[in-house]
Amino acid sequence: MAQSDKPPGALKAWAGGTRLALASAGPGLPVAVLLGLGSAGGFHLALGTINVVKGLDDGTAGLVTQGLTGLAGFLGLYMLVQFSKRWMGTETTTGSWLPVLLFMPVALAAGSVAILRSAAQDFGMMAILFTGMCFHLLYQTFVGAAAAVVWVRAADAASRGESIGFGELLTEARTSFLRVAVPHGARIQAVAIGMQVLIPGIFYALQYAFVDMVAVLDPERKEVLDRSGKLTWPLRRVIFRALVVWVLLFEAGIWGLTVLIDGSEIAGKAFIDPRVLSFPALAAQEVSYAVSLWLFTTTMLFLYTWRLEQVRRRAEERRAAKQA
Repeated sequence: MAQSDKPPGALKAWAGGTRLALASAGPGLPVAVLLGLGSAGGFHLALGTINVVKGLDDGTAGLVTQGLTGLAGFLGLYMLVQFSKRWMGTETTTGSWLPVLLFMPVALAAGSVAILRSAAQDFGMMAILFTGMCFHLLYQTFVGAAAAVVWVRAADAASRGESIGFGELLTEARTSFLRVAVPHGARIQAVAIGMQVLIPGIFYALQYAFVDMVAVLDPERKEVLDRSGKLTWPLRRVIFRALVVWVLLFEAGIWGLTVLIDGSEIAGKAFIDPRVLSFPALAAQEVSYAVSLWLFTTTMLFLYTWRLEQVRRRAEERRAAKQA
């Protein structure tokens, strides 16, 4: 039966993605749980650095601030050079973009330390926000890229009725995560920073929804972000609805888990200051997010596969029309 040219709806996409997740749950679910637990532990340690910085003497705190600010400035200049090369058409390597991904986390760390040194209580929550964002950008950029390799490769094999051994998947993740981390991290950081204004974040989330699929399944492709933008364009409405479903399910899940573990009062305060959470509640939140991210990734893979088939079919129709 020929594939319909009408895109699948958001619920159908989620159903297809869930089937792929279940079919590849052997490697997919353990990696999601480990990703969440690692995120919880790292985030807990990152928040702990706030008290460490507060306890530094003025001289040491000043050196830390100067060091982070200088490093952020250097990385910022490096980033400008990289983008200027791109605009002028000069070829760059994948590895040359890795330092660019460090600019925003380092700048956030510098900002957090500067705020804590100022002892301005009104901006205390900004220091918590900056510290949390710094950690999550780094963690999701690099560790998240390795998880994406496993999820996409395993689910893609499952879609063809095949399976890949866990050891083989881990080997591929280890050898290719830095290559994948460049476009994956660019998407993560663009969406995270854009979401501070909301509209740009939504735009980047839709445009770069297929970045992981292109990076993992089409490794020879250099312009991964551009490729994702072209493929997602006709599916933006479907992807947006699928994204809304994901956010609603995730928010409901973490709220319910937090209330169950720490109570509703702590759950309400945690939106402002996550340090009030117990570690079990924090771990439950992070694991819940990682599992939902895995399901969303396989849902995007379902749409990506459908879109590639549509592109292939249309190309064949054009060739047939020319021959006729």
